[in-house]
Amino acid sequence: MVVYADTAERLRSELQRKRRIPSHVYFSPSTDVLPPVAEVLEMAFRIFALLLDRAVGIAFVTKGRIPERHMELLCSYPALVQTQIGVITPDEVLARRLEPNAAPPSLRFEQMQRLIHAGIETRMRVAPIIPSLTDTEATLDTLFGNAAASGVSRASINALHIRPAIVASLRKHLERHEARSHERALCVGGDLAGTGLGSDEAVPRRGLMKADMGIQRLEAFKESERPETVLVVAGQSDLLRIVVAWMQTEVSRVRRLTRLQGKSETQVWA
Repeated sequence: MVVYADTAERLRSELQRKRRIPSHVYFSPSTDVLPPVAEVLEMAFRIFALLLDRAVGIAFVTKGRIPERHMELLCSYPALVQTQIGVITPDEVLARRLEPNAAPPSLRFEQMQRLIHAGIETRMRVAPIIPSLTDTEATLDTLFGNAAASGVSRASINALHIRPAIVASLRKHLERHEARSHERALCVGGDLAGTGLGSDEAVPRRGLMKADMGIQRLEAFKESERPETVLVVAGQSDLLRIVVAWMQTEVSRVRRLTRLQGKSETQVWA
């Protein structure tokens, strides 16, 4: 992580030079503006204060813990603040596995309730919905029930899509995990003729049943949404299986994993 220490000063200088300042500043959702990093939190506070003091509205997305002084600042300018709080599951244990550095779901609902009580436009952001893992009827009922109880009336929702450009990064991290757990998580058919969830020996019977359910869900999802690529997680939470599949790929459970063919991403996805 790189923190530019002069960001607030540069912004102040730019605003002073402008004849017409912007009405709003939207902080990119590609990264969280409130991660658990002291330097970033300090910079975020300074930028928030700088913009709000000049009547410039701010909009941001976060899954993090909003520090008390940040919360007090935001609540002092309700008409100028718009926020989306990301929550993908109400399950505290699963949330820690999927988002280890984010705030617990219960805290995120508390933060939404406080922001809404202060008059701040607040939405829940459910992104991404992970097929076979966070899209069950019971999970979604609990998720949106908790949101409604917190006063949330709007939500934005995105299903999980994965693009070829990020596969190399995923593979690198997953292979590092494989070295520790001896579990292969990323399965891509070498000739794109099929992909697998793992051998019968490696997955308990209950995991195989969930894998079959995941395959059925994947086929239905591909047919209805027709995405470029799909990332599906199947099996028990402690035995995550991730499958990357092209629209043209027939997906089924196999006994043995296939290996990647080609050394570059272009060769792999050609």
